[in-house]
Amino acid sequence: MANNVVVETHYTQNMNRSLAADSETYQQCNYQTFQMLVLSVVDPLNTDEVRLKHLHNIAENIEILSTVPNYAIYIDLLVKNLLRSLIETDTVFIIPSNAQTIRKQIIEIFHRLPITEALRGFVKDILSPMFKLLTKENEENALLLLRIIVEYMKQFRPQMIMEVREFLQFVHNVYRQKASALDQIFLTKTFSHPTLTINEIDLSAIIEQICTSVKLIVKKIQNFPVQSSITTDETTNSTSHIASDTFTILSRASHSVKLLAEFPVAIVLLYQLCRQSLQAEFGELVPLFLRYLTLQPSKEQKNDPKFNMEIYIEFLTTQAKTLSFLAFVGKTYQEQLALNSDLLVIAIFQLLDGCPPENVQLRKDIIVAARHFVSSDFRTLFIPHVKRFFDENLLLSSGYTARETLKPLAYNTFGEFFNHIRANLSIEDLQNVLYMYSKMIHDASLPPTIQVTSLKFLTNIAESIRQKGSEKSRDLLIHVVETLVFKCKSLPKQCTHLSTTSNEKSNSSTISAVNEVDVTTSTLNELVQNMNDITNREKELQRQQVLIHYDGYIQLFYKILTTIQSNELQLIAYESIEKIFNGHQNEQLRLRFVDLYIQKIPFHDYEKLNLTPQIAQTLFYLSKLSPNSFDERLCEQILNLIRRLMQNIAQAFRSIIDTQNQFYKTCLILLDLLATLPSSSKKIIESLTILILKFDKHLMIESSSSCRKYLIELLIRHPQLSLDQFINDENRLQDLQWSRLFLDLLKSSSSSNIQTFVRTNWLDRFRQILSDHIVFIETTQNIPSIICITIRSLSILARTDQLWWSRQHELVSLLLRLWRSNTFQQHSFLSSEHFDSFCTKELNNVLNLCLIYYQYQPERIRLLLELTRIYSIVVHYDPPEILAD
Repeated sequence: MANNVVVETHYTQNMNRSLAADSETYQQCNYQTFQMLVLSVVDPLNTDEVRLKHLHNIAENIEILSTVPNYAIYIDLLVKNLLRSLIETDTVFIIPSNAQTIRKQIIEIFHRLPITEALRGFVKDILSPMFKLLTKENEENALLLLRIIVEYMKQFRPQMIMEVREFLQFVHNVYRQKASALDQIFLTKTFSHPTLTINEIDLSAIIEQICTSVKLIVKKIQNFPVQSSITTDETTNSTSHIASDTFTILSRASHSVKLLAEFPVAIVLLYQLCRQSLQAEFGELVPLFLRYLTLQPSKEQKNDPKFNMEIYIEFLTTQAKTLSFLAFVGKTYQEQLALNSDLLVIAIFQLLDGCPPENVQLRKDIIVAARHFVSSDFRTLFIPHVKRFFDENLLLSSGYTARETLKPLAYNTFGEFFNHIRANLSIEDLQNVLYMYSKMIHDASLPPTIQVTSLKFLTNIAESIRQKGSEKSRDLLIHVVETLVFKCKSLPKQCTHLSTTSNEKSNSSTISAVNEVDVTTSTLNELVQNMNDITNREKELQRQQVLIHYDGYIQLFYKILTTIQSNELQLIAYESIEKIFNGHQNEQLRLRFVDLYIQKIPFHDYEKLNLTPQIAQTLFYLSKLSPNSFDERLCEQILNLIRRLMQNIAQAFRSIIDTQNQFYKTCLILLDLLATLPSSSKKIIESLTILILKFDKHLMIESSSSCRKYLIELLIRHPQLSLDQFINDENRLQDLQWSRLFLDLLKSSSSSNIQTFVRTNWLDRFRQILSDHIVFIETTQNIPSIICITIRSLSILARTDQLWWSRQHELVSLLLRLWRSNTFQQHSFLSSEHFDSFCTKELNNVLNLCLIYYQYQPERIRLLLELTRIYSIVVHYDPPEILAD
């Protein structure tokens, strides 16, 4: 155990160093630490607790390692040791178990490895053993291994023909084994055996009989110490003299129904990558999959009290995904499908019939997969069974949700099928199709597109009925005509009712009723055309009625909005116009209404414009009525107006501004307009920022500037455009006015999107700033303003998301290095009267940042306490927020 202590101590010491340290010495030390962690995990002499702890730390830092220049040697270390450990140790099928936790954690490390180009050279070394491990692992680990295989194969597309061939053979065996073990799949099993402890139980017999994880309860009868029993029952009648331990037994990968459900997706990917080399192997799966699709539990099994519905749903899911795979490769393997066509037909009907009514998504997947077959050359296989498609309980089940949700998909799918095979249908089958789709035309719950498709479908059916020339043909044709006429007559009534309702009490006349159709002279196509004409006429009439009815009101409110100098009346006019537009969803009317006014404004002639707060308020309301009218050209004109207004204000005032000044009030309204528009441009944002900063500086009103409030609102609305302007010019963040604006923006109460953007996109920038200036600080004994801005920015970000900050190991390491620098140490010993208050705040911020970080890193708290003690002794300062709390 001495070796264990050494590894543990060395690890603790070295993890206090930066994971991304600049010097070669640090990098070497980090690698040595990482190497010892890995070797400790695979060392059989170490306790499970030590191995798990080191595995956890490797996993926690795995993303950070990808930023290290020599990342490849770390991957090599993982591959040579952790993968070897998986291969050389036995699979575990029981949990809780430290051995299973270790195996799963090792696999998860490879799952979490960042997908970078450095990983490409190790892909085959990783995947080759994983293909082999998959065949012998338990269900839980195998699912994870399959995800890794799919992800790596998709990203790197390695040529691994031998491994894929062996994997397909494994899949082949799994599917074949399910056919021979169907009686073992669906029933909940009970096991009993006299035992004393879990270690005395022979689990192999149980593992061979399960296809998903099961609970294992070991009951110890304390009154009879030599007697114990084992059962997988979910509930037990425990009494005072019975103690029990609960375990979970994991199924083999080769038996797992859950893994079976993931195979089709993996096989589709492998088919795309390797079909040229493994054409025959993929082809061999087709008949096997078809036979698997026909497997179903017997009625006796379904009626058995021990029938496991959860496993049955998993089983149906695997069949639905397998059917989707066959649909995907159907064109390539038409011959294999044709040879087993009877199985395909049986499978689709069995899946529809067996799917529980409440499982809507599963039924949808089955219908979508079936659609590929009934819309292809395989559709003729279903003609002998066409009558089964008339059974809505088969297609949609008896469930209300399934019927309402899937009705459009099912009717559209099988409507296309009926349309293609209509010439092969008997007159009785045509009659059933006719009645089914006649109902659809009048079903208000269906989308209009489905109803129109059904109308066109009926005209095609009518032609097939006419060609039959049987005694029923005439009656069915009359039924088609009656259906279409009834639909045509119902449309004007429905549209008139809608028009009357939407005009809230309009007395306008309704469309006259459709004349009775003469069946002897009208054709079916003419009836359909008449229906379309009536619909178009009604739409035009409704639009005209709306415009005529509200035109007077719009003109009145428009006049109030643009001429009356009253804020209250302007607001009422705006709200009234908005209600009219919202009630009729007429975007073109909005644009015409707003553009009509904007065209009259002489933006190019400032003197002639005579801009007042009322005119600015009118523009503001118009921008809310139709934001799309305010394009970049118009926004630039408004920006020029703001510039002229600020020039007038600057000439009239040198410091304190009269808030009732007309120029000032107008300027704020136009700033509010630009701030609330949903879109803006880089030019507008940067120009307005520079303009307001100059304006505030001239009047020395930066902290109390009302203009800044609207500027920050605009910047928050457009994070990337706003933040880019701070870095396009490298000197801006070093300018105190720009830096204060940045900090105000960052700590604004509504700036969560700004903070998120900075956390996501500026971390490298912050790291670079700290790294570049540490040497400068140590040699010049000065703290540049850019360092102070960076520290304050990080302090704001850390306070609003402490968990995020707890993962920024590199930044914390750089801050600690900055703390240890001579400059910071010298500042710490300056007397209070000579101490720079700006730097004092940064020292507080650094300490705060460390405290927040170490809350989530308790094993490193000792170093923090030393820093805090030193700081509190030599500097008289206000306690940081986290200490004050």
